[in-house]
Formats: sequence, structure tokens, C-alpha cells
Amino acid sequence: MFQAASKPGNNEGGNMEHKITPLRKIIRYAAVGIGFGSFFLMLLTAIAPGWIPLNRLSILTMFVMSALIGELTFLLDDGYPWSYLAHFALTFALTIAWVLANGWTFRQIPGGLGSIAATFVGIYVAIWLVVITDMKIDVGRMNRKLRESR
Repeated sequence: MFQAASKPGNNEGGNMEHKITPLRKIIRYAAVGIGFGSFFLMLLTAIAPGWIPLNRLSILTMFVMSALIGELTFLLDDGYPWSYLAHFALTFALTIAWVLANGWTFRQIPGGLGSIAATFVGIYVAIWLVVITDMKIDVGRMNRKLRESR
């Protein structure tokens, strides 16, 4: 007859509060980063074969770099304007570290540092467009569910 009061972890009544633990958040951010990194590595390889030399080291370091870039998303959790600039700068620094960790010189890469920077900005903007589009879709879905529940 009476439903239990909704408490974290209590699913009686269908109102379970979803709590994301810090470890789960770390894993999620790293996995999303690796997903984006893998996608764009494959895309660049398909568009410009040979531009990025693919070998075991370049792939493994790309996974590490992408996971770390995913972790940089923590900077955006506070919502301060400076955090976006810090995220951009640190993400670019990790990209340059990836290039250097693979022993590549800027002269080996067609277009050099300018080409790396332009490609980085293009990918960074594309990722933000995907993230913003996904958020808009989620908000639309939530608004639709709210309208239907009234």
C-alpha cells in the first residue's frame, strides 16, 4: 500500500538515484577518449594513408594519449570559462607529446607543425560538435519524456 521513501540505492517505487562513483567516472572518461582517438586515427589513416605511421608503438601511445585526453574532461566539470582554454591547451600538449613519444620530427610529417595544429583544431571542433549534438538530443529526449508524463 505504501511505497518506501526513495533513498539512494533503494529501488522500491522505481525511483533509484543513479550515483556515478569517481572510479566509474574515470573509466568512462578514459573509454570515451579512447573511442574518439581510435575513430579519428582510423579516419585520418583512411583519408591520408601514410600520414601517420601505424605500428604497435603509435597505436598503444594513441590509446594512452586518448585516455588521458578523456581524463582532461574533468577540467570541464566545474564550468569555468578558463577550464575550456586549459582543456584545449593540455589536449594539444598531449597531442604533441604523442608525436614526440613516437620519435617523429615535425619535418617528417607533411606540413610540419602547422599541419599538426590545423588537423588538431579540426578534430577538436568535430568532437565538440558531436558532444554538443549528443547533449541536444539528450535534452530533447528528456523534454519529450517530461511532456509525456504530464
